Amino acid sequence: MRVGRASLRSVRGLLLDKAGRPYIEHPLGVMKYVATKQERLVAVSHDILEDTSTTPDELLQFGCPAEVVNCVQLHHQAARRNLGYELAINVKLADFANNADPTRLILLPRE
Repeated sequence: MRVGRASLRSVRGLLLDKAGRPYIEHPLGVMKYVATKQERLVAVSHDILEDTSTTPDELLQFGCPAEVVNCVQLHHQAARRNLGYELAINVKLADFANNADPTRLILLPRE
């Protein structure tokens, strides 16, 4: 788990989410919805490729296992396609659950 958190902290820095909260709270929140160590690693890393300039190779250099990096790459597609990759799908479902959490939603600015 140190690998995921270390890579997350190194690329996220002090970024804030749309509600003005530390961005790390979201991936750590997603971790609450998954069970296995691999799912937790994917959960804590799931937005890194989307939200930063970090590459899959850099995640591997941070020490993330190749399977975790593959799932991080797939997770955004998992909900739209039947990829047959249970790990990526489980983390995407956890991502949806955390994004829909009322305690997070209430903090978002009204548009």
